[in-house]
Amino acid sequence: EIVCHDNFTEMHAFKHHQSIVEEYNTTREPWRWMHLVCGAQAAAISFGKNMTIYEEYLELLHAA
Repeated sequence: EIVCHDNFTEMHAFKHHQSIVEEYNTTREPWRWMHLVCGAQAAAISFGKNMTIYEEYLELLHAA
């Protein structure tokens, strides 16, 4: 069951990228590749996601 959804914000993408870089740099050589695969997977999952709920909220916020 999903408790909450990420709205795929740009800041979250930067934070996730930084985590991947840090984990890659601190992981021993035989296992480093796993962090690159996870980063590619995360990029593939979030690619093309829309932010309709967030955009609707912004419209309501500005209308108030």
